[in-house]
Amino acid sequence: MASLYNKTMVLCLWLAINFLATFSSELPRFEHPIRGDQRLKFLVVGDWGRNGAFNQSEVAFQMGRIGEELDIDFVVSTGDNFYDNGLKEEHDPAFLDSFTNIYTAKSLQKQWYSVLGNHDYRGDVLAQLSPALRKVDNRWLCLRSFVLDAEIAELFFVDTSPFVKDYFTIPNEHTYDWRGVTPVKTYTENVLKELESALRESTAKWKIVVGHHAIRSVGHHGDTEELVERLLPILRANNVDLYVNGHDHCLEQISDNQSPIQYLTSGAGSKAWRGDLKGQNRKGLEFFYDGQGFMSVQMTPSDVEIVFYDVFGKVLHKWTMSKQLHNLHPIIGDDNETRQPSSVSRISEVTNKRLPAAAPPTVVLHRSPGPAAAFSDFPICFWFHVQVRRPQAMTPSSTVFFSGEKIGSSIATSHSHNLNFSGNKNSISNPFSTFSLAAKDYGDLPLSHFIQRRQNCIFSCFPEPCSHSICRSFIESTVHDLKDSMHSFGTMRTKRGLIIEF
Repeated sequence: MASLYNKTMVLCLWLAINFLATFSSELPRFEHPIRGDQRLKFLVVGDWGRNGAFNQSEVAFQMGRIGEELDIDFVVSTGDNFYDNGLKEEHDPAFLDSFTNIYTAKSLQKQWYSVLGNHDYRGDVLAQLSPALRKVDNRWLCLRSFVLDAEIAELFFVDTSPFVKDYFTIPNEHTYDWRGVTPVKTYTENVLKELESALRESTAKWKIVVGHHAIRSVGHHGDTEELVERLLPILRANNVDLYVNGHDHCLEQISDNQSPIQYLTSGAGSKAWRGDLKGQNRKGLEFFYDGQGFMSVQMTPSDVEIVFYDVFGKVLHKWTMSKQLHNLHPIIGDDNETRQPSSVSRISEVTNKRLPAAAPPTVVLHRSPGPAAAFSDFPICFWFHVQVRRPQAMTPSSTVFFSGEKIGSSIATSHSHNLNFSGNKNSISNPFSTFSLAAKDYGDLPLSHFIQRRQNCIFSCFPEPCSHSICRSFIESTVHDLKDSMHSFGTMRTKRGLIIEF
C-alpha cells in the first residue's frame, strides 16, 4: 500500500507541475537564497549526456575542481541532456549513466536547473520532466519554462525547441514528442507572454534568460531566426543582461549591438565540432572556442564575471562588467551604427584607487542617473578639459595627439597639444598639464586619443560643468603600461552617452 501511495503522490505532483507549466498564466518559480556576502556563483554546461564519452567525464572532473574552487551555489544545464534521443522512460539507465554517475564531485552535489534541448524532445519528454527522477537523484530539476529567484539575479528558463519551425516542417528520420506543446502556436505565445510578464515584474539586479537554442551564434547552427524575431525584442525591452544557451557544441560570447545583452554559448559538455563555424553574422563576436568545456558565472549586486574553461580546466576567456556601465543607453551615430558600451569586455569600475603598474588598461566610468536628454538640448556642453598626469618616468614635455573622423563622412580632423610639466623627473611640483578641446559637431565626431610615450600615463576627460544635468556626467580613464609609442587606448563618442574602446 505504501508503494502504491508513493507512486500516486509522484503522479499527482507530476500532473500538477505539467498542468501549471502548460496552462498557468505565470511561470513556475523557485527560490535560491543568496549567501551572506551577496555573491552568486554557478557553473553552466550544455549538450553533455553521452554516458561519459566524448570527454564528458573529463569536463565533469574539471567542473568539480572549479566548482570547489569557487564554492558554487548551483549548476545550470542548457539542454540536450541525454543523447541521442532523450530518455526512453523514467527508469532509463541513461539517467544514471550520463548524469548521476558522471557528475560525482562533492562540489557538484548542488541543485541542477535544466531546460530541454531538441535531442531531449526526441525521447519520452515527459519522463525527463517527471519529478520521479528527483527520487533517483534529488539534484535534478527540469521543467519546460520556469523562473529561479536568486535575489540579486533572476534566471528565466525558456523552452525554445517548440519555436523552431524546422522541427515541425522538415521531414527526416527524427521524431519528436510534442505532448504538452500542441497547438504549438498557442504554446509559444503563452511562453512569451508569461516570460514578458515575469521580466517586467522582476526587480532583480541582474536578469538572465536561459534557453537551449542560440539567439546569436557563429557556430554550426548560427542564429536562430525564430528567436531573433520573437524572443529577442522582449529581452531588449526588459533590460535582460545575459542570454545563455547551448545547442552549438562550442563556447562563445557575442555582444548585442543594440542593448546590453551578452549572448553566451555553453554547449561543449561532451562532443565538440572542431572548425565548424557556419554562422555568417559575426558582428559583436568577442570569443569563440570549438572544443569541449564549460562556463562559470560569479555575480555581486554591482558586477558580473564570466569565465570559459576548456576540458583541462584552463581559462580560455574572461569577461567582467559593472552594472553601472551595463545600463548605459546605446550610442547611435549619423551612419545609424549603434554601439553599446557593454560590448567592451575590458572595462571595469574602480573607485578612488590606482591600479598597479602591471594592470591592463582600465576605464573608470561614472554617469549620473536619469534618461538621456535630447541631443539638441545641450549644444554648448561638449568642451572637454583634458588632463594628463606625468609619472616620474616621463620627461617634462610630451605631446598628446587627438585624431578622429566624423561618423558617416570622410571628413577627418586631428589635433595635437604639447604638454608642459613644471619640475623635473625627480621633483614634480606640478605633475598635471591641462588644456581644453572643443568636440565640434556636438558629438558626431569620435575622438581617438593617442599618447606618444611608452611610459605609464594617467588620462582623464570630462564635460565642462554647465546648466544642463546631463553635463554633470563625467568620464575618467586610467591607463597603465602603454606598450606602443602610438598606442590608441580610447574612442569617445559623445552622443546620447559615452563609449570607450581599446
